[in-house]
Amino acid sequence: RDGTYTWPFACGKTRVYFRAGALEFLETRRMDYYAKHVVAVQKWIRKMQQEARYKTLRSSVIKAQSICRRHLASIRFKRLKQAAVKVQCWIRCINAITTTQKLRTYRAATRIQTMWRAKSVPKVRDLKVAAIKIQRVMRK
Repeated sequence: RDGTYTWPFACGKTRVYFRAGALEFLETRRMDYYAKHVVAVQKWIRKMQQEARYKTLRSSVIKAQSICRRHLASIRFKRLKQAAVKVQCWIRCINAITTTQKLRTYRAATRIQTMWRAKSVPKVRDLKVAAIKIQRVMRK
């Protein structure tokens, strides 16, 4: 009114004194400030909570996928192992059959050789006796 400004508060040595309505004005400004910034704080907290939830869900899903893949790999390994065992068995059977056929052939050949030797031994003995007689006659 006379060009001087009156402050809505007065500072004492230990306290601050407000004029009528000044405290309410400051309180409403403070509440407006908190209301305006509390949304950002709530947003940040919700974000952090969702990130934590996402991380736990993600690790759980990865663990479940790992278990599933391990199970599928185990099944695949068992099938391959069974197939390998079947192939090995088949190869062993073929080897056993060929070995048996060779043994039969060798046994037959041995029998033929035995019979031939049994029949040819007397001829060899006779030839040996004849050779000895010829040598004796030649020496005299």
